[in-house]
Amino acid sequence: MKKVFIFTVLIAAMIATPVAFAETVDELLIVGTGSSASLLEAVARTFGAQYQGIVVKIPPSIGSGGGIKAVGEDEYLVARVARNIQKKEERYGLFQMPIAKIPIVFFVNTSATIKELTPEQACGIFSGSIKKWEEIGTGKGKIRVIKREDGDSSLMVLHNQFPGFKEITLTPNSKTTYTDQETVVSCKDQPNSISFGSFPDVMNENRLRALVIGGMHPTNPSYPYVGVLSLVYKEKNNKGALSKFIQFLSTDAAKKAIIESGGFPVE
Repeated sequence: MKKVFIFTVLIAAMIATPVAFAETVDELLIVGTGSSASLLEAVARTFGAQYQGIVVKIPPSIGSGGGIKAVGEDEYLVARVARNIQKKEERYGLFQMPIAKIPIVFFVNTSATIKELTPEQACGIFSGSIKKWEEIGTGKGKIRVIKREDGDSSLMVLHNQFPGFKEITLTPNSKTTYTDQETVVSCKDQPNSISFGSFPDVMNENRLRALVIGGMHPTNPSYPYVGVLSLVYKEKNNKGALSKFIQFLSTDAAKKAIIESGGFPVE
């Protein structure tokens, strides 16, 4: 009888006390390139302020190729990429949606006093024919070159768009990095260093400085050396949280977040 009484009291207490149930939250993971991850994170935060039932996350880089493969093999719904889908990847049947133009910049550790380079000087530094800052009339000491691996999306942009860069052989007296984040950290940690990559990744780093090239600052809409940040996904998955995020990318709020993060919206 005592057990029945206790059970009855517990049931009555549960009925009398409102139970707070957690609100269902959809999670959208956008895997892929490390290039301009900070830009996409800013867009995701802006989106989240309007769609509080959806959380968009930008995991650490697995590269554009890794993102394409992951979406193609149905491990994830969507990926972020900094290059076009290659011929061998077309079998996945993915749709590619450009979302932002990304300035590709040369940047230095702020211990180097230089603020501007000509295209010829940039090629000289990365080929190794210019070895000291004194040779271009600014700063002093040995130039520490940090370069990216073959196939990197920023390197591909420079090969295709930057005058003379395709013709040079990158100096072997340099450090090679394999992700955008590693490049940023390496340049921050190495005095007198110079590297290249996407402007959004370095614009807010207080130990790095993006350089003016040929009189053109990367915030200028006419800056000529740009890559494209895109999303890739299967059309069958364009629904639910993914569909809402894709639609949001055409809004003024999304475009404002892109510009404030160092990119240019794709019209």
